[in-house]
Formats: sequence, C-alpha cells, structure tokens
Amino acid sequence: MTRRLVAPLAVAARRIAARPGSVLLTGFGIALAAAALTALLVGQVVVEDRAVSDEIGRLPADERMLSVSWVGIGTTGWAGLDREAQNGLRALGVGEPLRAVGFRSTRLGTDIVRLAAVDDPAGLLELRSGRLPAPCARERCELVALDADRRPFAAPGLVVTGSVTAAAGAPLAALVGSTTAAESVFIGVGIEEMSRRPEVSGLFRTLTWAVPLDLDAVDSPKAADLPTRIAELDTRLRQIDPAFGVRAPLHELEQARERATSASRRQLLVGGQCIVVFLAFAVLAASRIRRNAAETRFRLRRLRALRWQIALETAGYAVLVALPAVVVGFGAGLLAGAVVADAAGRPAGDALGRALTAAGSGGALGLLALG
Repeated sequence: MTRRLVAPLAVAARRIAARPGSVLLTGFGIALAAAALTALLVGQVVVEDRAVSDEIGRLPADERMLSVSWVGIGTTGWAGLDREAQNGLRALGVGEPLRAVGFRSTRLGTDIVRLAAVDDPAGLLELRSGRLPAPCARERCELVALDADRRPFAAPGLVVTGSVTAAAGAPLAALVGSTTAAESVFIGVGIEEMSRRPEVSGLFRTLTWAVPLDLDAVDSPKAADLPTRIAELDTRLRQIDPAFGVRAPLHELEQARERATSASRRQLLVGGQCIVVFLAFAVLAASRIRRNAAETRFRLRRLRALRWQIALETAGYAVLVALPAVVVGFGAGLLAGAVVADAAGRPAGDALGRALTAAGSGGALGLLALG
C-alpha cells in the first residue's frame, strides 16, 4: 500500500525535474501573486490607520481629546468620582487621563480672575517668563498667569511666579479655560490643594479628566469601536452622578472610519488588478505543464494505474509547485508590508498581525496555494 501511495508522488517529482524551466516560471508567477496579496493585506491595514490618523490630526488640540467633566460645589465625594472617571477613560485604551480643575470667576482685590489647577504642568504649560509654580500648600499657593503678564495678587497666600502659554498641541483651553479681556486665568499645581483654598470656597468648579487622542494609538478598528464605547461610558457615569458629562469628537471619529474604508477599497481595487496580472502570467507559463500533465495521465492509464493514483499524482504535482511558491511569496509580502508600515509610521508587528488575522486573509492565501 505504501508503494502505491509513494509511486504517484515520485512520478510528480520526476515531472518537475524533467521540466524545471516551466515549473520555475509558473512558481515565479504564483510567488508574485502571493507576495502581492500579502502586501495588499498589510497595506490595507496601514492605509486605513493612516486615513484615521490624518482625519483626527486635522482637529484642533482642544477638540482632539476624550474628556469627562463634573460640575459642582465642594469636594465631598471627589475620590469616588475621580476613580470612576479615570477608570472609565483608561478602559477606552487610548491613553492616561490628565486632570484639571477650573473655578468660576471671582474678584480678588480689583481683579476679576479665574483660578485653576492641574496635576502636572509638564506637557501642558510653556513658560514665557519667571518660573513654573511649586505645588500648592495650605499656607502658600503659587500660580502662573495664562497668556497674560505676571503681576502680584491682592490676596494673602497667592503668589504669581511667572507667565505661561499652552504648550504645543496641549488642550489647555479645554481643561482650564482661556484668558480674555475681561478676566485672566491663573493656574496652580495640585487640584485637591487648590480646591481647599479659601479663595474658591463656595465657587462652582469644573473637574475635568481628559485623554488627548494619540494619533498612533487610535487605529482603524479602535476608531470604529470608540463611539459605541464612549456612549456606554457617558450613560454609566450619568447614572452614578448626573453632573457628569462626556465630550468626544464622535462625528470626526465616524468620518475617520468612513475615510479609512474608502481608502482601503481604492487600494483593494488597484492591488487586485496586479494580482490578476501575476496569476495570468502563472497560467500562461503553466500551459506547457498542462500538456505534459495530459501525457502523464495517458501513460499512467496505460500502466493500469488506479484513478485515485492518477488524481494523487496530479494533486501532488500541483502542491509541489504551488506550495513552495506561496511560502516564498508570503514571506516576501510580509517583508514588503513591514517596510511599508514602518515608512508610514505604523507599528509593523501590529499591522502584520491584524492583516493575517483579518477575515478572509488565510482563506485567500489557501485558495492561491490550491490554485
């Protein structure tokens, strides 16, 4: 029985050795098609992600973020609110939340001001003059003027140490507001400490948790998934406290996903045409092989080979020609896809993984090998 199984495969191997030129040409065409298909799958991922990044990147810094805000008086229950808001934003998987608090306008001496505080000024404040403030304390709270000249306060314990503006790309206005002709904004460091100052006692305050959208962190699947998850977060937080509110560029995320889909379809159309050309080349190169296959089947029938043996020889020949070509082409396509992903500024490993696990990718390569 073993000899009956091995004999057709040996005939297939001898056929390949007898006509290496035709086999190499056919394998080359199949390898090109496999490489083009693999590179196309990876390229689709890169194109979709790039389209999402470009669409989100057009937004101003103050709109390119996900934020949760709470409006109220006093600090009672802040720990629980803070925990719910931060955990909800972290669960979206787009970054670590920033915290800030802004207070309603108040009069200090002859000045109408708005006081605010952030947890960490790094990445938010750019110094114009003086120095950045030290963390607020009970006896002394240092502040910096936002987009205004440094000037002293007529309030004990509040000291202005410098003047700042928003750092490049920082959503500072969305976190603490902005200076106007009617009022100036002064920012300290330390939300809890600032909130316990007598100058803000009894004032309405807005506590904000925000995650700036990192263009590299929001890929195409995440852009499609975020609107639903943001709506669920908004509903859950409002059930905890109606003073919660969620702000996000939902319309822009939908547009980003639509643009990604459109770009992917265009690439699929062009790439599909290339694959058809390579397969046509392989079919043309295999024309001489088909004539040889018919002669081999005729000889096997004259030698009284069984039908299943003839079918096994045909299948074995196809596998021996196509499978190595598909493997080589698959490897070349992965390498080309990794180069494209790196050139586009996308993580190559993530792009390759998503391309290979995409619905239909394995089936497409399998059909190519069987073809």
